[in-house]
Amino acid sequence: MTSHLLLYELIQSPTTNQIAGRSTNLIFAQYRAYVTISFFLGLLLMTVSTVFGLLAYGNVQQLTFRTLPIIRRESDKQLSKMVLVQIIVNVFTLLPHTIANTLLTSLNIINNSMVQITFQFIVNIILLIYYKYFLQ
Repeated sequence: MTSHLLLYELIQSPTTNQIAGRSTNLIFAQYRAYVTISFFLGLLLMTVSTVFGLLAYGNVQQLTFRTLPIIRRESDKQLSKMVLVQIIVNVFTLLPHTIANTLLTSLNIINNSMVQITFQFIVNIILLIYYKYFLQ
């Protein structure tokens, strides 16, 4: 949090008079784009959930070799199905957000205003999907 306070400067837009923060340090901007957003908010979360999903699936596959009550087997199967569905939901909600946010923070080469408007519209739709993930 302290690094955000030190490495951002407030800039007032001359047309809209809105205040926005802009990174003043190139290394910090690259760290935020590639490490914080891409790794911690995207890939790490999906990797951890995928590993636990595969472990749950492997556990269910080994249930046939153990003598367990049928009720426990069914509950384990339901749990593994829920984890696998959660992985699919993660891929469809978190991955587009990670890609769009990385592109949004790392690409400053878009000069065409129509392309900028289209890209911002796509990012807004992706953000709606991303926020829907947390409403589950």
